Parts: sequence; structure tokens; C-alpha cells
Amino acid sequence: MGPSLTLSDLSLTTGGPNTISGALNPTVPASINLSVKGSAWAPLFDHIAPTAPTALGGSFYLSVQPYISADGPNVLSSKPIDLLWTSGNCSSGNFTSGDFSAILTPSRPTNQPLTADVEAGAVQYSDPFSSAWRRTFRVCQTASISIPMPGGSTQNFNLLNTQTTSLPTATVKPLLSAVQNPKINGADLFTAGTINGTAVTLSWDPPAIGTPFGYAVAIMSPTTSPVGTSLVGTLPVGTLPVGTPQGTIIGTVGTFPVGTSPGGTLPVGTPPGGTIIGGIGTVGFFSTTLLSTAKTSITVPPNLLSSGKTYLFVITSAVDGRANMETSPRRSSLPTANAQLISAPITIQ
Repeated sequence: MGPSLTLSDLSLTTGGPNTISGALNPTVPASINLSVKGSAWAPLFDHIAPTAPTALGGSFYLSVQPYISADGPNVLSSKPIDLLWTSGNCSSGNFTSGDFSAILTPSRPTNQPLTADVEAGAVQYSDPFSSAWRRTFRVCQTASISIPMPGGSTQNFNLLNTQTTSLPTATVKPLLSAVQNPKINGADLFTAGTINGTAVTLSWDPPAIGTPFGYAVAIMSPTTSPVGTSLVGTLPVGTLPVGTPQGTIIGTVGTFPVGTSPGGTLPVGTPPGGTIIGGIGTVGFFSTTLLSTAKTSITVPPNLLSSGKTYLFVITSAVDGRANMETSPRRSSLPTANAQLISAPITIQ
């Protein structure tokens, strides 16, 4: 990172030109003794899906959170500025913000899986930002699994193991693994099957690594996507022209302006960074409900499931230094971590 300029109380004119001036500050050298136990992440993708997933990529990032000096209501909405990172891009998947888009985005990371130990010694980087702003270190590992759909096709899902801490002073190791031995009405959740009736209870054993403050269960069912339906948010019908191909990427910063697409123009405010648009008539598993609990079992309300439909269940375990699932689930403090697993298709009779 080169010379930089930081301005406070900046006033901008909407719809007109703005001139910003000031002297650039010189680069500020910094360093970290970088040690990451990559080999400890390799086993964490065992037993998280009906079949063995394929490790796609691993990344780590040293970042600064602008204007954030301590825990507070703005922590979850603060977008970090990366100062040191590997190639690739990975969502932090913050549980308390309800972000489960990662499992719906089958993009392939550009970095290799983090399976070997990293002993880089003292790594130099530039950090020109205020010393009062919080520095964080996050690690993200991604694996892909192909799940059969009704009708004979398959759908790919990405599963994440992510964590964010303050800057490490020792070797970085996994904080959390996925839950163990997941079951549905006492039967193995990794085995495709049929449940008689809509009375469904999911249960599991706690993770082998870490102590979660809670768990989330995403219920996914096959849905036919209308024009303009996004895997991470719904766009108005007709926003994209008829025939826009499935998998169109919109709003990737640095590729083309936020809100534009190779197949059409999207409204201002459409989420940037790889939103994927489904084509007309595209059928895929979409998340319809998100339940949460502090316990190791949850009974699904019967009105959420329908006879004759097939479902997937994604269970995410979550660690947070401050959140309490039953009293303050949206409070947050470092460290945070998430780990996911996905079920086999389960049909309700």
C-alpha cells in the first residue's frame, strides 16, 4: 500500500463533481511474525457433507477496520481494508449478521487450499491508518460439494470455515470445526431419505474444536427462479432482460461499475462483489428459512415444511467473544468463527 490520504468530516455533493485535495502521507512500515498452521485446517472438511467435499481454496487477511476502535453497534457493518492478504476472496460469513450467502455462491477461489503450514517469519507491509483503528486477522477455507437435485441434475455448494481475531502473537490455528454426528429424527443427516410427516427434529453433537455460542439451521428447498432473482438477494422482476444467462456476475468492483451487468443494468444499491443472477426457469436449492438455537437440537415448526418436497439443511456453528444466542445474538466481539455442514436431500412425505 502506497502513500495515502485520510479525511474526516468529508462533505460530498450528490449528482455533481467533487474535488478532494490534501497531501498524501508517506507509507508507514509495519510487520507481523506470520505463522499459520494450515495443516490443522485440512481435516476440518471431513464429515461435513454426504460425500467428501473438494477443498477449493484458503486465504488469510490482515486488515484494519476504519473508525472502529472497540466493540460497538457499528462493528458488524464495518468493511475492513486489507493490508496484507493472499490471493482469492472469501466471505467472512459473520453469523450474527445472518450472512449465509457463501453456501449459495459456487465461485472458485483463486488461491490454493491452505493445507500446508505457513512459516513466513517477519513479513513487512504498509499501514498508514490511525493507530486507534482496530486491526484484525482472518482466515477462510472453502470446500465444494455437489448435491443431487430432484429431476436428476446436481447443484454445487461452497461450505466455509472462517475466523477473525485480533492480530496474532503466536501460530494461528483453527478456532472452530463443524458440528458432529448430525441427525434428523434420529437418522443420519448425511444419508438421503424420506421422513413421514412434517414433524422434524434435527440434533447434533458439539464441534470437536471450539465452543459455539449458538448454531443456525438454514432450510433450503428447490425453487424456480424468476427473471432477476439473485442468489444473495431478490431483484425486481424484469430488471434483467429476458434471456440473461444463469451465472451472470454483477457489481464486481474493479471490473465494471457497481450496479451494471453484462446482461443489463441493475438498480443502485445492488450488492457488489459477485452477485449471481439466475436465468429464467432456473431450478436450484434456495434458503427459505433460517432458525437459530443455543442448544444441540432444534425442532422445525411444522408449517415450514411441506409434504412432497425435498429439502437440504445447512448447520452452521458460530463462535463469538460476546454474543449470547438467547439474550444478545447480535452483539459481537473478537474472536469470531463459523463452520458449516450440509445434509443429504431429505424428502417429506
